[in-house]
Amino acid sequence: MKKYSFLFLLVLLAACGGLKNLKLESAPEFTEQTYWLSQQYALDYQAEEVLATYVSKVSKITPTHYHLAVSLKDQPQVAYTIQVRRTDLAIDGFISANGDELKIYMPLLSFPLFKGKVWTETLRAHEHPRRPVKEIAATFEVKDIVEYDYLPKEKLAGEKKAFLIEMKTPDQTLSFHYLPPSKKFPGTSMVDLYLQLDLNNPNAPKMRNDCMEYVR
Repeated sequence: MKKYSFLFLLVLLAACGGLKNLKLESAPEFTEQTYWLSQQYALDYQAEEVLATYVSKVSKITPTHYHLAVSLKDQPQVAYTIQVRRTDLAIDGFISANGDELKIYMPLLSFPLFKGKVWTETLRAHEHPRRPVKEIAATFEVKDIVEYDYLPKEKLAGEKKAFLIEMKTPDQTLSFHYLPPSKKFPGTSMVDLYLQLDLNNPNAPKMRNDCMEYVR
């Protein structure tokens, strides 16, 4: 019995070591087939309290950006498009269905990603085309590598490992999880992070976004 307990402990330590040593060298690449089907809840949600179910799909790829078209599930019309920079997945622009553009800049990741990494950025949050752009100084830190159930339907442990990232601004401290890509999984949707992190309203209810389906 002691022999098996010792072997189990070795396996557990090896698994934990792999979790802590997670590193992502560069941003993942998407195709025009890449999409995420997501659900949003309040942070203290119950399973039946779904606030929104929506699709984020790569609708266009330019030399510098991915265009992620967002629509409600089972509704063909695009509600808005978020531009994501290809080199680092920075959220870099917002286009509404009627063509209005917002100057949104949220560089939430910095590659390579690894535990302990710290970096600073100046974010931009634009609520309305006729309002001034708000600039926000932010400090980021990869606090830990943790298990995170962003993919509630998945059973593979390898697709539960996430970077826990803390973002500090003058008004608030927020944290979010980024799951790196795997063979089939494209990684956390930047649209989910955009909808989860409300920079314009520090008192907004905290949200959680789960990915229910995906295509890489």
